Parts: sequence; structure tokens; C-alpha cells
Amino acid sequence: MNTQKAPPLIKSSLKGKKPPKKGRGIRVAIYQGGGLVGNKEAIKHNLNNLKKWAKMASDHNAQIIVLPELFLSGYNIRLSDREGVALTQSQVLKKITPIAIKNKIAIVCPYPELAEDSEEKKYYDAIMMVSKKGKLLKNYRKTHLWGINEKKNWHFGYVENPEEAYEVKKVNGINIALLNCYEAEFPELSRILKLKGAQIILIPTAADVGTCNDQGVWQKWAYPDISKTAIPGSAYQNGLFVAYANLQMAFAGERTDRTGGGSCSVRVSHSGALPGASINDAGNASVGQEFCSRRQGSV
Repeated sequence: MNTQKAPPLIKSSLKGKKPPKKGRGIRVAIYQGGGLVGNKEAIKHNLNNLKKWAKMASDHNAQIIVLPELFLSGYNIRLSDREGVALTQSQVLKKITPIAIKNKIAIVCPYPELAEDSEEKKYYDAIMMVSKKGKLLKNYRKTHLWGINEKKNWHFGYVENPEEAYEVKKVNGINIALLNCYEAEFPELSRILKLKGAQIILIPTAADVGTCNDQGVWQKWAYPDISKTAIPGSAYQNGLFVAYANLQMAFAGERTDRTGGGSCSVRVSHSGALPGASINDAGNASVGQEFCSRRQGSV
């Protein structure tokens, strides 16, 4: 099933072809595109999308690609979908490691996790980050669940071991941390990561204009586009960089994810937080942005 109705739209803030050297910065690609949701066919389709966009990001010399929340399954899954789409950490690692190695690019891939480390079945809204060599850097489980449906679908992450939640990992010599969607709206979490040495926070998100309830009925609500408010504010307050990867509008006739919010990449300057790119267009999109240390400036 094909959800792509328009050619890819690429926006970038790059000056030059060469990416930053190790320890001097990192070139980030943000994927905001269409995808299927809620079954194994959706996972197969979305994984094929990852292969295409990882290659495109690599062709632009990106060093890491960030995908939207619950990318592999699609965000708007129902409770009845969960059993059929949840994957273990080892299953996801097996799927995305070859893509990272082939394209020589680190990947931040959100997915629905079935925990392997629990006696009872537990499901998490998770994010896996792997290096360009396919090494697992972090498997992060969402700690702050949004709304009634998320709390029905998922367990809270790190309830028994909170010290393991907020960690900083290196990619290209740069300190990278993860948050998940709603968590970007809690200033304390970004501050914790900053104090732990984070230079950039990567935030997959699904900031919808609405969602499907358990009966499959589409519900709308008013929700501000925080890619224009809270995200730049957080970058400014903490003196770090933020990349926020959102979903894309659905196409008629498909069961797909839907959103009206933007993606953004934010860099820090002495005059404040400046958006590097924002995407609200229909059609798949990839964003390139380089982030360098404050003393070097943004390239």
C-alpha cells in the first residue's frame, strides 16, 4: 500500500558538503513523512521507508537520522493493535542494524516495545538509538505518557530504576540525549540532560491535531505547535541544540498517522534560539541541519 502522493521535499540549513569532524559538531537529518499504522504490514512498509530515507540522509552526509514517535508501527495504534505490533529490543536491533551499517549513519528509531526484561508482559513507547556501526547506544522508554490512550497502551518507563532513564551518549564525538514527544514540554527533563552534559537533545514526536479513539473514531482538539514555542524556549534556556521530529498529514483513504504540527531543528546563538528548519508541508520530507559547539557556531 503506497501512501506517498508527492515527491520528497527536502529542506536544509547546510553550508558545504562536508559534515563536521568528530567532536566538532554533527549533521542531523529529521524525517517527517507518511506511513501506515497498526499492523505487521505497516511495520514492513515503514521499515522500507527507513531504508529509503536513511540512504537519502547518508547521500547528504548526515551523521544521524531522527524519526517520529512510534515510527515502526505508526503512532495512532489502538489497544487492540498492540499485541500484533509490539517488538522486542533484539527484534528491532536486528531490523535496523543492517540499515545503519549499510548507510554509515546513526539511527534514532521509535517503536512499540515488548519488554524482554520483565516476568509479566510490559509494553513501552520506546526509542532505539544505534551507531553507524549498528551498536546499541540507548533503548529509551517514555517516562511521561500523554493522555488517556497512551496510558492505556503503554507502561511508564523506569519506574523502578529512574537513574537509568536520562542518559547521554556520544555520536561523532557529540553528547546526544533523547526525549519522547510530550516530555519536551517538561523543562526539568531538558535541564537534567543539560546538567549531564548533553549538547543536543533529539526528540521524536507525534504532536497531532487529533487521534483515533479505541473505536477508531477520529477526534480533533486544539493543541499548540510547540515546535514554535516550547522547543526553541528549551534550547535557549539550556544553551543547547534541539531536533524535534514530527509526523505528517495523512492521505485520504488510508489508515495512516496524522498531524498538523511541525518539525524543527533549533540552534543556539547569543541572540536567542533560532529555528533551523520547520516543515508543515504535505509530502515526505527530510531536514538537514548541522549543530556545532557554541564556540564554533552553527554551520
